[in-house]
Amino acid sequence: MNKATKEQQAAIDLADAGEDFILKAGPGSGKTTTAVGMIEALREKKRREDIFAITYTNAAAIELRRRVVPGINVSTIHALIYREIRFKPVAEEELGLLATFAGVDLEDFHKPTEALPRNTRRRVLVARAKMAAEKRIDFHGALMLFADMLATGELKFEGCSFIIDEVQDSGAAEWEIFELLSVSNQIILIGDPDQSIYEFRGAVPELMDREGMKTLYLSMNFRSADVIVQRSNRLAQSCQMVPDPMAPAGLAVVDLFDHQGDEFNAIQQAVANLKNTFNSVAVLTRRNQEASTLAAVLNVGIPVRGPKPRVRFDKVFELISIGETNVRNILRACPFPDYRDSLAEVLEETPVDQWILAVDEWSRRRDPTAVRSVYVGTVHSVKGQEFDAVVVAGLDTFEDTSEGRRILYVGMTRAKHYLRVVGSKEREGKRRNFPWLAAISY
Repeated sequence: MNKATKEQQAAIDLADAGEDFILKAGPGSGKTTTAVGMIEALREKKRREDIFAITYTNAAAIELRRRVVPGINVSTIHALIYREIRFKPVAEEELGLLATFAGVDLEDFHKPTEALPRNTRRRVLVARAKMAAEKRIDFHGALMLFADMLATGELKFEGCSFIIDEVQDSGAAEWEIFELLSVSNQIILIGDPDQSIYEFRGAVPELMDREGMKTLYLSMNFRSADVIVQRSNRLAQSCQMVPDPMAPAGLAVVDLFDHQGDEFNAIQQAVANLKNTFNSVAVLTRRNQEASTLAAVLNVGIPVRGPKPRVRFDKVFELISIGETNVRNILRACPFPDYRDSLAEVLEETPVDQWILAVDEWSRRRDPTAVRSVYVGTVHSVKGQEFDAVVVAGLDTFEDTSEGRRILYVGMTRAKHYLRVVGSKEREGKRRNFPWLAAISY
């Protein structure tokens, strides 16, 4: 591990002392490096199997697993819960079909049953009972079951250390689990309220302000150039980031255009130049419709990739993460039949406890998007990622709400060296407003 900063070392020392605390870590602040430092300190005092590092995505789990010694419990919260309750997951798409057959809305499965009208509650409970009979459950149901098993003592963790990342995107159910785990275990919660972008799924970033619980900060941004940090700071409310004094100079500009077509033409010209200068370029939007249109516009002469190829092997990783050891089931989850023979060879030649890393390395060699291309997608699709150059399109589509502000902040802070934010004064035949223009303009 590289030498820790004072802020990072303070967090490592507090973890080493066995204390519970919240670590508010801003963008590019080295939270993964800090987590690795915490784990290294804790394993001097605890068995490896008593240390749990919980991430938000499979990609983050893989990256962290590469940087710590074998034996540490590194997984997504989904994988941890499904493994412990010994149920199989039900995908969101299948849950939507079940909701349709049950005569309820998909969102009804995501709400506490006691909050539902009587008839709707009965239908949801019947659908859940059918799934439970097959040892299958959706994630919201899994959260409730996991919490119930902890509360009743059916499931116990004692003397363990839990390092849980991205808690700003956790809802009330997850926070109940955090509280239950903290009774007999050390718990360290890492996140950034300014980067909470899943309020529509029930995230409650305000819950990070815990009375009586110590709060530490990581405020040095090692990712972005000074000018990008300064401009994005105007949207931050929880933690003002400090630019790395050793960071190279960068560029951050804001442009407005009279019409959407003018905006798209400017993006096309900018990207054509950027892709020849930087190794990684992204065009990010608030909404899927702008991302789809821009991908079509840019794809004329410019190689473009989107979020779907990036998650092409997620079903494979998900099955392995929850403890699936049947090779045939894993191969069936591979979306490319031509790759299944080589994947089978990897699985057969690798110990089960090393499957995640082996499959990750295998998938990288078969990445159809590995060519020098421009990423086009929504801000939500690049959570946790960074790019040399970023164009945030559709400034006028970021709502005048706290979540709209946070989503724009996340988009801007993906940029390392070059940031351009653009918008249209007229879109879809309507005049547009720019609620965040004053904040990010000089």
